[in-house]
Amino acid sequence: AVEVHKKKLEPLAIVAQLAQRRLAVAKASEAEFLARQELVMARARKQRGPVPGEAADVVTTDVAQLDKAVADAEKKVESTAKQVAKATEDVEKPSTPRYQGLPGSYGSSSGRRLSLARWVANTKNPLTARVAVNHIWLRHFERALVTSVFEFGLSGETPSHPGLLDWLAAELMQPSMVRSVRDGRVAWTIGKPSAAAWSMKHLHRVIVTSRAYRTSSASNKTNQAVDPDNVLVWRMPPRRMDAETVRDSILSVSGGLDPTLGGPDIPSTDGLSVPRRSLYFHQSPEDQMAFLKLFDGADPAECYQRHVSIVPHQALALFNSEVSLVHSRRLARRLTQQSVETPAFVQAAFRQVLSRDVSSEELVICTGFLEKREAVYRQAKTPKPSADLVKTAAAPSADPRVHARENLVHSLFNHHDFVTIK
Repeated sequence: AVEVHKKKLEPLAIVAQLAQRRLAVAKASEAEFLARQELVMARARKQRGPVPGEAADVVTTDVAQLDKAVADAEKKVESTAKQVAKATEDVEKPSTPRYQGLPGSYGSSSGRRLSLARWVANTKNPLTARVAVNHIWLRHFERALVTSVFEFGLSGETPSHPGLLDWLAAELMQPSMVRSVRDGRVAWTIGKPSAAAWSMKHLHRVIVTSRAYRTSSASNKTNQAVDPDNVLVWRMPPRRMDAETVRDSILSVSGGLDPTLGGPDIPSTDGLSVPRRSLYFHQSPEDQMAFLKLFDGADPAECYQRHVSIVPHQALALFNSEVSLVHSRRLARRLTQQSVETPAFVQAAFRQVLSRDVSSEELVICTGFLEKREAVYRQAKTPKPSADLVKTAAAPSADPRVHARENLVHSLFNHHDFVTIK
């Protein structure tokens, strides 16, 4: 195994040796240039006296010292010229897998965690930014730029887009793009952004407003035949929302999400009643919110990449959960205040929940559904809540028309387009 690993690294070692030889030429050439400049200065001091702008401590009128300075400068020029010739000759020699390692001294350190954090986040250490970018890209596109997210080193896979990976890593460490809106469209230009270094929000904005992210999810037979795995990102792969996003989206579209930042973690048992973002609920292998667990919530055992599943329990959870019941009623009542007429209400519900307009066929179906449910509730003396309704859930509206609309919004929460990003 060791020999196989060595063979794999030989091409890299040859490249490293050639780079070191070229670096030696550059350093020797720089030393020769400085030596020649020093010789020019020494001769000028000997012939014309002090050179204008020269420091006073190097000015002398002793002829012997001036002669010695010129001689020393000439020897230095000769020596550096030989070094350049030797370094240039070494570049022409056949390369071998032998190169000099990094210097053994890395400077002193306090040994504290802050020193480690500064070293990890140093702009001279792009590995941290590359790994972060790879994970962020994976969350948006279902496929990482380096598919072996658990092994980013030499033993891992090569990046599918190395230039893009490096550019995004540089943009994360030192933002250079400024966002502007022109004719309703987002445009990015190089400038002085307000985003701070290592701003994840800035990087997310760059990605989600890109043409690649906004590409259609529709398939194409020609492209499918050439690139079936979508390595070249010719389409945006549809994907289901993460568990936390499903819950937070239900609360958000109804206007019930609490955007408060920070604070201690919240018991997972309060996930159905506390409207805080899912990020703030306690999460551990032995203590997870049941709703999030059904939708493949974060698992400490899968810290690199989540495994997405599609099971019947997820549809049942969306239909019977207190979260979807309560907030569908809340949203229906709010939209009813804004849209009295049925077509306007249906259009508003589709835009709010599914982020798209209702089609003519869907409008006919939804209108018929509302009329039937309203008639059923008008015949009943008292609207009966679902048998599975939790006691703490908000009761359905006593108004038959609003109650029917609550059912429609509840159905939209269970629509495929609500939980799918495409």
